[in-house]
Amino acid sequence: MKLLFSLLFSLGLQSNAFAAVKLRSFDSKFLTSILNVQMQPEAPHSNDQITLFLNIDTDFSSSEEMNTILEAKLDGLSIGLLNPTTGLWIAALESATVGNHFLSVSYYLEDKAQAEVIRANLSQIEQDIAILDGQISMEEDAGNLAVLQAARAAKVSDQTSALSSLSALKTLVTTESFNFIVQ
Repeated sequence: MKLLFSLLFSLGLQSNAFAAVKLRSFDSKFLTSILNVQMQPEAPHSNDQITLFLNIDTDFSSSEEMNTILEAKLDGLSIGLLNPTTGLWIAALESATVGNHFLSVSYYLEDKAQAEVIRANLSQIEQDIAILDGQISMEEDAGNLAVLQAARAAKVSDQTSALSSLSALKTLVTTESFNFIVQ
């Protein structure tokens, strides 16, 4: 089923004193919420620590197990997201400057089984690089050092390739933008 995405803003106070912005997906039969962004405090000031709660709520189903990935940028800069539980991401923003701010959230899906294989491979490559780094730092023979450095370069190349493969697994579902004002 083809999904069309549209941004709906839910304005006004909510019982939990969060400002909420809802992202909705539409198909021919159902209206389903995908992303709910809540901000605390609702009307932040320049010295406030702002906490964003990003909640995924979708009835997406697939024969494959999928990982859900959110990436967020505030004013064009990537921000870290914690994922403490399925469907919930949290971002703590240090004192934002006074003015308008732009939050962009990208929602991706990736094949869980393939991603786990690549991540396990990446973990092994990173361990191999760390071992080679230790050996390089202790090696005094120029010939052996050159061999170790070449082996490290090959592992870094493998790492780059694996990261590229992992990135290629991600399928962008949607990217939505939200504005908020710090007073």
